[in-house]
Amino acid sequence: MIGKTLSHYEICSKLGEGGMGTVYRAHDNSLGRDVALKVLSANLTADIEFNQRFEREVKSLAALRHPSIVTIHSFEKDAGVCFYTMELVEGRTLADQIPATGFPLDRLFQLIIPVIDAVSHAHTQGIIHRDLKPTNIMLDQDGTPKVLDFGLAKLGDAGPTTDAKTVHLDELQTAEGRILGTFAYMSPEQAEGKPTDHRSDIFSLGIILYEMATGQRPFTGDTPVSTISAIIKDAPTSITTLNQHLPRHLWRIVKKCLEKDPGRRYQSTRDLRNDLAELKHEIDSGELSAPPPTMTSGGTRWARTGPWVALAIVIVIAAILGYQALKRNGPPAEAGPVQLAGAVNLTRSGKVQAADLTPDGKFLVYSERVKDRSNLRVLQLSTSSDVEILPPGNDKISSVQIGPQGDHAYYLNDTRRAVYRIALLGGDPQLVSEDVDEYALAPDGRQLAIMRSAGAQVGLWLGDIERGQQEPLLDEMQIGFSAHLTWSYAGDCILFNALKEQSIAQVLMQLSIAERLVSPANTHVWGYVDALSRLRDGSGFMIAGPRNPGPATIQEPSELWLMPTLASEAIRLTYDPFDYAAIGSDGQGNRLTTLQKQFEQTVQVIALANPAQPRQVMHMSRAGRWWMPLTWTRDDRILYPAGRG
Repeated sequence: MIGKTLSHYEICSKLGEGGMGTVYRAHDNSLGRDVALKVLSANLTADIEFNQRFEREVKSLAALRHPSIVTIHSFEKDAGVCFYTMELVEGRTLADQIPATGFPLDRLFQLIIPVIDAVSHAHTQGIIHRDLKPTNIMLDQDGTPKVLDFGLAKLGDAGPTTDAKTVHLDELQTAEGRILGTFAYMSPEQAEGKPTDHRSDIFSLGIILYEMATGQRPFTGDTPVSTISAIIKDAPTSITTLNQHLPRHLWRIVKKCLEKDPGRRYQSTRDLRNDLAELKHEIDSGELSAPPPTMTSGGTRWARTGPWVALAIVIVIAAILGYQALKRNGPPAEAGPVQLAGAVNLTRSGKVQAADLTPDGKFLVYSERVKDRSNLRVLQLSTSSDVEILPPGNDKISSVQIGPQGDHAYYLNDTRRAVYRIALLGGDPQLVSEDVDEYALAPDGRQLAIMRSAGAQVGLWLGDIERGQQEPLLDEMQIGFSAHLTWSYAGDCILFNALKEQSIAQVLMQLSIAERLVSPANTHVWGYVDALSRLRDGSGFMIAGPRNPGPATIQEPSELWLMPTLASEAIRLTYDPFDYAAIGSDGQGNRLTTLQKQFEQTVQVIALANPAQPRQVMHMSRAGRWWMPLTWTRDDRILYPAGRG
């Protein structure tokens, strides 16, 4: 079929093949777009009854409209070939990406809940999938799941479907297609050829959920016969036995999906979805403790074609941290650390670049990096309503700051080296200043502190936002690394980090605007500074920096520190392996926002005789910001530093 044309579709390449037909990548010459085109197998095309059923179901599927269901474009026939076209999803299947020990809980919820929503939507339209499995769930380039291949879907009429053929186990010696569906993900009633309804999909979702949580299937066998037998007769091992960090409440949900008797399962996908969403809420709110990040070995079932040493993936999330108790009670005794209360994940895309909180604490404005483009979004914390106010552009946004009135957001376009302002209600962005490397908005919102660099030489400027005027404050000060700016509460000084004399360590400096004089803000020495922020309520300054002073700690993750005043000692607020940056706050002293970075690393082995096929041997979440070094032992083991803590 490659190179041939069906109707106005030019067949470009083969994407996959199943029991009912073959899927191709095709170019729609009429609309000038690429689509996925599924051709019904020749033997099925010849079956008039099956052909009619196929056409009827495809037309029903075309009516489905859901962001996690692949869109059907058309059903067509040409030269005796029966086919339909659908949305082409660029990405990988879920089967390719399930880690050997299962997904972290946050990623599991992020993926499975939209899938269940999609299946639930189909059920409300009377459509049963009947072939749910990880290979029929695509993750697009943004990591969004899409359910596809409803090719075995069944129109659910008033009652259960009754036209599945009874096939005995001894008949299952060759093709999987003998029974509709794929063996490992069938429900017991489907495997036995009994009547099926929407609850068969719920059983399949339970198997998928089990595999996503543990990396293993609940029912396995060496042959199709033994696999079917396990599905019909065997009780699955508890997921908490396979992974003790999983909450037992998740096993309760999975087990209910996997009941052999359909009457004992969830009776609707909506109920299943609600229980998972409630569990997610309990974990996010702290009612249930989420498992800590764990190191996994064995890797995922797919190998990336990249450098064999490591692959680092930065996951960025926003968190809310309560710190009223700290302000009320003061620093803790030396016996224990400060405890922050109520940490909540606000975003889970892993692509946040910059964020700030409005003074009233009701909205988070943040930028995401999507396919090498940056957008700007507003998240209402009370309702979780999330609105895009600036669509993705080709430029990178590296800093977001909210004005004191809370009605405008300022952002730094890194690519254009320019600061823009945009209303939170939306509209066109307005240029505020050009030739900017770093900036900080003054407490009254009328001025900008601007840093401009040429190599290691840096100058500070003062800009009047309304008048559009700028004046130099400081010329050619050598700071090294990247500097961060903030203002004093009185608005008379600008604070920034700079190199300590004859050292690569960092110190805080302050520039008096009236006197144009630079002096140390305090005596604390930092290995580096990842963020510097003034708290809106006047309770102090926040810094993201290493847990110990000095340049030797540059590979350690950034912790959050509070300085109630510039003259006071810095108080460490976080005790975990994550990196922190981009700190914001509300005006009441109740909430902080911060970007939290988790680093993940993949180790692969390449046989020099076959370099095109790397084999992944380990995937781990870890502390620190640099790729870990590796070495071989003589007996073909790999040594690596595991880090501290």
